[in-house]
Amino acid sequence: MRVRSFAKGAGSADLNMVLWKWGPRPPVRVSLIDDDGRLA
Repeated sequence: MRVRSFAKGAGSADLNMVLWKWGPRPPVRVSLIDDDGRLA
């Protein structure tokens, strides 16, 4: 998945690629980590 970057100094055209591998059993989820509170 490609998502907008919210890193310091990133512009609106800067993107991150998010990769994950699902496990064989629940719970399966993607968790957001926003240590700097930029997405709040």
